[in-house]
Amino acid sequence: MTIADRYLLCHVGRYSVSIRAQAIVRVWQTDPATKDPSYSAEPIDLRVLLGGAGPGIAIAFETPATVEVLLVDRVSGMATIEEAEFFALPLIFGFARTLFDAACRRAIAGVHPLRLRRQPSLPEHDPEKLQTFRS
Repeated sequence: MTIADRYLLCHVGRYSVSIRAQAIVRVWQTDPATKDPSYSAEPIDLRVLLGGAGPGIAIAFETPATVEVLLVDRVSGMATIEEAEFFALPLIFGFARTLFDAACRRAIAGVHPLRLRRQPSLPEHDPEKLQTFRS
C-alpha cells in the first residue's frame, strides 16, 4: 500500500465521498455563510447537490491547477482503497462525472464511496441552478 491508496472518507446526505489523502491541504468546521479568506476558490457545496444539511465541514484540497474547497456534512475517517477496487462511472452519469470519476466496488461502513476527481468542476456554482439538478 502507498499514500496514493489512502483516502479521506466524507459523507453528504446518504452518499459517501473519497478524497485522495495526498491532496488534502486543510479540514475545518464551517458555517455556510462564512467563507475562509485563505482560499479564493468558490466552495463546491456537495450538500446542495446530494441533500446534505447543517454547518458541515470544509475540505481544501490541491488539484493540478489550484486549491479547491469542498463542503460536506461530515468526515468519518481514512481508508485504504487500492486503484483496482474502483470502477469508472458509466457515461450515463454525465453530470456526476464532472465531480467524481469512479466508485469503490467494496462497501466501506455500508456505503460504496464515490471518488472525487483530481480536477472536479461544476458548470455553475449558482445554488439555484444546482438545486434544479436535484429536483
